[in-house]
Amino acid sequence: MSLSQTLKKLFGWLTPPPKAPSEESPYRELTPVDAEAVAAKYRLREEGARLGAGAVPAIDAKGPIGAEASALVEIETARLAYQTWGSHRLNALDSEIDAWDIRHDINAALIADETFKNKAAALITTEKQVLDQLSAKMAERERELQKFKEKNQLDRSCIAPTAAAKWLIHAILFFILIIESFANATFFQQGMAGGFLDGMTMALVFAAINLLPAYSIGKWLLPYKNHCETNKRATGYFGIALWIFIAVIIALIVAHYRNALIAQSDDPATQAWNSLFGSPFALGNLNSLMLFIVSVFFSLIALIDGYKTVDPYPGYGIVTERLDSAQNDYAEEVNGVLAALEAFRKEELDKINSTVHRSSGVNGALAALINEKESAGQRLQAAMTHASAAANALVQIFRAENSLARRPGEDPTYFSRVPELKKIELPNFDTTQSIALRDDLSEKVTQLVDQAQNIVQRIEKAFNSEYNTLKPLAEQFK
Repeated sequence: MSLSQTLKKLFGWLTPPPKAPSEESPYRELTPVDAEAVAAKYRLREEGARLGAGAVPAIDAKGPIGAEASALVEIETARLAYQTWGSHRLNALDSEIDAWDIRHDINAALIADETFKNKAAALITTEKQVLDQLSAKMAERERELQKFKEKNQLDRSCIAPTAAAKWLIHAILFFILIIESFANATFFQQGMAGGFLDGMTMALVFAAINLLPAYSIGKWLLPYKNHCETNKRATGYFGIALWIFIAVIIALIVAHYRNALIAQSDDPATQAWNSLFGSPFALGNLNSLMLFIVSVFFSLIALIDGYKTVDPYPGYGIVTERLDSAQNDYAEEVNGVLAALEAFRKEELDKINSTVHRSSGVNGALAALINEKESAGQRLQAAMTHASAAANALVQIFRAENSLARRPGEDPTYFSRVPELKKIELPNFDTTQSIALRDDLSEKVTQLVDQAQNIVQRIEKAFNSEYNTLKPLAEQFK
């Protein structure tokens, strides 16, 4: 058995058995140097014999030359590749181990209840001034409403329509505007060159003029007829009289204007004005009378619509709306604070749950990584040792052939020395710190699992305490 074969057998334990392609080793970069292959590559036996026959190297040579030197360079290259692999592998393993260092997250989860309380306290402190101002305004509006009820001898709640009811009333007003416009257009079209389209345009203008004053009187003046003070009740009756006057005047203007159109006057507006003051109730025909009646009827509906948009007692709806607005402002602010508290609560609970979930696999993962780190260090050291042995084997192959060929001459003096390989600083695969990390994490994981439920309960308790302090207005002002 040759020397190289003997060395290959001796160091066979350094490498794992060959694997199937699907199980390819992750340590391919650590494949041991094949001394026999290197010897064949550089023809060490042939070159050793050839140079030895010529007494090369010289007896006083300082070190390897030729093929022997090239083979040693091959070994040095492999050793540097092993060092590079070791650095990369160590960095990768340390990065994976560091990724499992969730001590900061565990510490944060362990104090999640205190974190929530601090966030909640800071939020309440920040919002307290605003809430106090809104609460004071709400109390002021409530006192204002109470004084109004006492002054006006009211013992009932405000019966002003809801927003939906107001929308319906306005929709009805818009509807009667369209209906009156269509009704009037049928009368106006008879005297206009553009027919129904021009009549519709003119009718819309007169309908708006007819309805808006009636609606305003119904909303602002008519409720005063229900006032507890006699002089203010007169304002309501004045509103009724004012509506009658305006409704009749507008209806007469519309009727006389139609008559002027039918008469095909060159200036229907002037003629209508003159006839209005000359003989206001001389409408001339049944159509004009119907137009007069339709205008007054729709004006009455607009008056009633305006009256229905507010509480029947004047001013009651306004002071009630002020209180409602103040309560809504306070409720909106309170709900904003509650939403922020809920977000804080969810954030801390999610932090606990996610950390507990992540920590469940930390011990096993770190144990596997530590084992892999130890194995990688051992394999790197074995590969470097094997490379040194391969270097010795290669020089022995060369020197044995060279020495035999130069007999009876003397061997070079350096043949008696083992080749000195360059010193290479290997990465430190020490696992002491990694094991300490695993042990520390194991303790913290156990602590978190034991305390997680209690921390969650303390968060819920603190949240409920703040929630009860800021409960919705519906519960505070039943």
